[in-house]
Amino acid sequence: MAGRRAAKAETAAAERRERIEIRSKISPLLKLAFSLIAGFFLVMFFFLIIAIERHLRRVAQAR
Repeated sequence: MAGRRAAKAETAAAERRERIEIRSKISPLLKLAFSLIAGFFLVMFFFLIIAIERHLRRVAQAR
């Protein structure tokens, strides 16, 4: 019984170490991906603001 518990505890500890190692490798890549996506949306937002401003200028000149 005690041997079985020790074996299960060792297996659980090994799996935990493996998961922590995988997470530490994924985390920087995930941060980079989020940064790139956020940068893209920020640039697209500025283009949208410029397009709206140009549209409103045309509407104002037409009147």
